[in-house]
Amino acid sequence: MNKNRTEELPYPVLFDKLGKYSDNEQISEAMSVLIAGSDTTAYTLSIGTFHILNSPEISAKLQQELRENEVDPDQMPSLLDLEKLPYLV
Repeated sequence: MNKNRTEELPYPVLFDKLGKYSDNEQISEAMSVLIAGSDTTAYTLSIGTFHILNSPEISAKLQQELRENEVDPDQMPSLLDLEKLPYLV
């Protein structure tokens, strides 16, 4: 790996500590972490969506919270906007 890219960063980089592993091994590990993280996120979102769609009470409560906080459906909400939605978050 090109060590020059990470030497000037203000935070530690995990792969800098893995010098004994080849580039291919490091790339393989990074891909495993990436795939594992995206799979669990996709699964969690799928299960959450399933429960929202199959529970009229949950769906109604979320819709009410979104209306009360005037969330614009055409824009991605900011983290500050999401903090105002305790039931959703």
